[in-house]
Amino acid sequence: AQNQQPLLFGQNSYSEQTLNIFNSVFEKLLAFDENTFTYQSNFDGYDIRNQIMTYYKIGCDFPPPNIIILDAGDPPSNDLAVHECLKMYQNEIDSEYINVVADEAIFRRSISYCKKNEKTKMILGQWHTNKDMMSTLITIFSGYGIFNMAGILGVQFLDKLEKCVDFRATSRVLELIWVSVGIAINLYVKRKKETLNNILKENNIIKVWYLYFQWASYWRAHWFGIRWGVFDLQHESLKAFSPLFPIAGKSNYARSVTYHLYCVENNPQLRAMLRTAPSVNLTNPGHFFAYDEALETFGVKFVKQNITRIPTDKEELKLRIRATQLEKDRTDMLLCDYIGDNVKSSQQRNVQSRKNKVWELAHLLIDVFESLDPFNHPIFEMRKEKKEEEREEKRKEKENKRGKGRGRGRGRDRGRGRGKRRGRGKDRGSGSEKE
Repeated sequence: AQNQQPLLFGQNSYSEQTLNIFNSVFEKLLAFDENTFTYQSNFDGYDIRNQIMTYYKIGCDFPPPNIIILDAGDPPSNDLAVHECLKMYQNEIDSEYINVVADEAIFRRSISYCKKNEKTKMILGQWHTNKDMMSTLITIFSGYGIFNMAGILGVQFLDKLEKCVDFRATSRVLELIWVSVGIAINLYVKRKKETLNNILKENNIIKVWYLYFQWASYWRAHWFGIRWGVFDLQHESLKAFSPLFPIAGKSNYARSVTYHLYCVENNPQLRAMLRTAPSVNLTNPGHFFAYDEALETFGVKFVKQNITRIPTDKEELKLRIRATQLEKDRTDMLLCDYIGDNVKSSQQRNVQSRKNKVWELAHLLIDVFESLDPFNHPIFEMRKEKKEEEREEKRKEKENKRGKGRGRGRGRDRGRGRGKRRGRGKDRGSGSEKE
C-alpha cells in the first residue's frame, strides 16, 4: 500500500485537505453559537478568500521576467501549422529544451508533435482551463436552478453567463453562488446538530448542492493556485476536478487535461520547473497570472489596437500599455454602471449590494433544505416558469414554420391549379378545332 502510486484523476489527499480548509474558514467566519443559534454575517467572498490565503505560502517570488516576442507564424488552424510554429520556436530560442504554454486547441494539435520531438514540451494553459472548468460547472448544474440563483444575485444576461462570454463576470457569479451555498450548508448542519455525512444521506437537495460546493471549491482552489503562485494547489485541484470534463461533454478538454496531467506527473524536471514558477508576476507583488492569461491580457487585442505610434524605449512602452489598460478598465466599469451590471462593477455600493444578495440567496437555500416539498420553492418555480417560457417560444417557432410552409404549399397548389385549368382550356379548344 505504501508503494501505491497516487491517483491521476479524482479526489486525493491534497484536495481533501483543501476542502477541509475551505469548510473550516466558513465555520470560523460564521462563528455559530449553538446555545443561542446566532452567527456572524458581516463577511463576504473577499473575507473568505483572505482567510484561505493565510493557509498557503505565496510562491514564485521572482522579479518580472524578460519578455521576448517571437516571430509570428501561420494561423494555428491545423496540426501542420502548429507543428511548423513549434519548429520555428525551437530554432529561434536555440535551447536544448523548450516549454510552450498554449490553450487547449493548440495544445491538442501539438500532442502528436511532442511525442516525436522530446525536446519540445507542451503545457496546457491554466487560464483557459479554469474558464472551461466554469463552463463545466454551469453545464452540470444548469438543470438544478443555477440560473435562477444567478438571477437572484442580479445577473441580467443569463445567456452570456451560460456561454462564459465574460471571464471575470462569470467567475464572480459562480463564486457568489459558491459562497451562498457554503453558508447555507454550514448553517443547516449546525442547526440540525448532525454530521454532514448523515444529512447528505437523508436530503438529496443538500447532496446536490454540496457537490456543487465541493467541485466549485476545487475550481476556486485551482484559481487561487494561479493567483498565488502555488503549484500544488493548482495542480492537485485540477486532478480532483478532471473527471467532470467528460461528464459535461467536454471531450477535447478531457483528452488534453489527461495528457497534461500525465506529462507533469511523469516528468520530474517539468514538475520541478512548474513548482518553482507555476505562474508569472507582471504587475503587483503577490498577484500572479497564468502564462496564457498574461499573454491574453497584456499582449493582444486592445493594447495592440490602441498603441499606434512605435514607442522610443521600454519605459515609454510600459507607460503606454498601462495607460491603455486603465482606459479599458474605466470603459468597462462605465458600461457596467450604465447597464446596471452589479456583478462586475466594483464600486462600494455595488459591493454592498452583492453582499446583501449573497445572504439573501443563502437564506433562500436554507428554506429549500428545510422544506418538505423543496421543488415547489420559488427558486425552482422560477425555473419552471423559465421552462414554460422556453416551451412557449419553441411552440410559436414551430407554428410560424408550419404557417410559412403552408403558405408556400398553398401558393404552389394555386399555381398548379391555374396551370391545369389553362391546360384544360387548351385541350377544349383543340378538341373543338378537331371537331
